[in-house]
Amino acid sequence: YEGILDGLAQSDVRSAADRDLRNMGKLPYASQEVSTAADLTGGVAFLDREATKANFLRFGSTSSILHLAMHGFLDDNPMETSLVFSSSDTATYETFSVREVLEHRFPTALTVLSACHTGSGPVESSEGMQSIGRAFTAAGSEATITSNWEANDQVTHDILLSFYEHLRSGVPKDVSLQRAVQAYLDNATPAERQPRRWANLVVNGSVRPLPAQAGFGRLAWWLIVLGVAAGLVFGGWRWMARTNA
Repeated sequence: YEGILDGLAQSDVRSAADRDLRNMGKLPYASQEVSTAADLTGGVAFLDREATKANFLRFGSTSSILHLAMHGFLDDNPMETSLVFSSSDTATYETFSVREVLEHRFPTALTVLSACHTGSGPVESSEGMQSIGRAFTAAGSEATITSNWEANDQVTHDILLSFYEHLRSGVPKDVSLQRAVQAYLDNATPAERQPRRWANLVVNGSVRPLPAQAGFGRLAWWLIVLGVAAGLVFGGWRWMARTNA
């Protein structure tokens, strides 16, 4: 979101409580997260001004993997909780709501929602948790990685890049995430080992390894970096990743 608004907060959390972008922090690790993920997977990164809603809709529905790291807005109406994309207008941005997710198909093998609260939301009778992660599941994603609460910018970066290292070696998704978290804890200080900093990320859906024919380096991975810092209860993503099916 560089250049959209001046004076962004210096928060290291990928979350925002309202629709004022100035209340969101800058997330330098989100950009690094997507760029490195692209390198690890042989993919392509869309950053900053290329991290637009139009590009997401153009490539997202034909991707095997999506990785999103950006801001989001939490709304009292869960259907209106949104992701925050860059815009061709340098003074503003575009949103993509849960309602819009459900109006499209995203038949991915994996969707990584690297933002705050992407796995949380209100619980509806007979329906369960109304989260943006669930919306992507309903839209066709076989597996998602979501955050149950606030996501720290650097910690999320470190864990998810380690996750991709294991995943590309043929390790199941749940084991890949477990090993990535353990690697983080092995190198963390006592303060950094507090569960609130690392225990937010969870895998939902199919935990099987990625199929051999969809191996790293054989797919066109697209990652969109929005350079936004936070997510609503449906986290934000400054970066988005996509792989051709």
